Amino acid sequence: MLEEALSDMVKQQLTQTLQRMQIAPLMKPHEVAAGLEVASNLQIEQLLALIVHVDLSAVVLIIKLNHEALVNHLGINQDDLDHEYLSFEQPVTFQRRSNGTKMVWADYKSEPNHALIRAIVQARSWVEKLKAGYSVMDITASEGISEGRLSKRIRLAFLSPKLVTAILDGTTGQELTIKKLSARDIPLNWEEQQARFLC
Repeated sequence: MLEEALSDMVKQQLTQTLQRMQIAPLMKPHEVAAGLEVASNLQIEQLLALIVHVDLSAVVLIIKLNHEALVNHLGINQDDLDHEYLSFEQPVTFQRRSNGTKMVWADYKSEPNHALIRAIVQARSWVEKLKAGYSVMDITASEGISEGRLSKRIRLAFLSPKLVTAILDGTTGQELTIKKLSARDIPLNWEEQQARFLC
């Protein structure tokens, strides 16, 4: 997770500074386009190899990039590099959790939880069936699930729209699972849900 976040930070920095003609101001338009294409195709290991140093404080992460590695990967003339943009900062926060402390990058967007999304869609379909006159027994028989499983999972149909949007976008700021969101103590009030799960 940390490696993925760091590689995303590096890719974002490279993309932004290339687009704004900052990291190498003398690059020609076709060279910028080529550099952007290379940057977009770099794998996590390659992006991490561009990092020469990382400093971490309570509120900010400072990343310094290796200018020689950048020259080799992006085909930039070493003399054209603006070293001011080889070091950049990212705001971070730390969240205490039951299994330890998690660092959260303010701009980090994780991969959406597709299993959770499917479960939300399924729970909403169950609600629609109940509204249409189907019984709980009808649904459990057609879905091949127990009544207990349905009673837990159907709670996912009542998540706040704002929370569902964050789940779809992968921007909840914490790892939300089917189990966590179908627990008995999940409030039905949308504002309470958002206060608990969105940060």
